[in-house]
Amino acid sequence: MAAYTWDEIPDEPVRPGVRRRAFGTDEAMLVMNHCEPGMAVRPHSHDFPQIAMIVAGRAIYHVDGEPCAGGSTVSARIRPAALRVRVSSLCA
Repeated sequence: MAAYTWDEIPDEPVRPGVRRRAFGTDEAMLVMNHCEPGMAVRPHSHDFPQIAMIVAGRAIYHVDGEPCAGGSTVSARIRPAALRVRVSSLCA
């Protein structure tokens, strides 16, 4: 079994205002995103379930058009193929 700290995983730019660290297998993936206020939003979906958790600041996830506001320690399960977008204008 491999064990990592987030500091050991290389940080990469995704788009303006978003950076990430990720690791996983063909069956599962864990990603830590860092989102800046005013980041470029990009609605998208995946063919696998996703669990989103906000660990600091505040953000709004829109899942199939429904807003889900959240702050630290808020988690949400997003079903496969759900159109989602994270709006980080509330992030601090």
